[in-house]
Amino acid sequence: MKSKLTGFSLIEAVVSLFITSLVILVLSFTVTCIKSLNKKVARNINNDFHLATIQRDIYLGDRAKLVMASTKKLKISDVRNSSTVFLEYYKNMIRIRSILGGHMPLLVGVNQLYFQQINSNIVKEKIEVYGANFETYIFLDKTPVP
Repeated sequence: MKSKLTGFSLIEAVVSLFITSLVILVLSFTVTCIKSLNKKVARNINNDFHLATIQRDIYLGDRAKLVMASTKKLKISDVRNSSTVFLEYYKNMIRIRSILGGHMPLLVGVNQLYFQQINSNIVKEKIEVYGANFETYIFLDKTPVP
């Protein structure tokens, strides 16, 4: 009886090495793209947070007074036009809402929000957005007392 040894031919081995190298090349390119995308997203989250803070300060203005504070909601009286608005955490966003209805989203993608009243004019705000943590202060009623 003759025993016949079987194995891979040289062409099959070269083709399998070529396919393996292509897969490794595509995976390394994909990992590089994901890393650069994560850096861009983190930079955009930072920009979005600062933009939301500026929009909030512009909307509230200088003559806003704190009426009520809880951990997820601030009730603010606007002295200029004698209206009341809420700055609150709703679903996954921070929004400004009027008593009359309607809202303006300031920042989306918020995982957690916590308000802490420091005094009658200052509120500390802790926010977690897509894993990034921010802390800011809201200064209300900046008008000088005569």
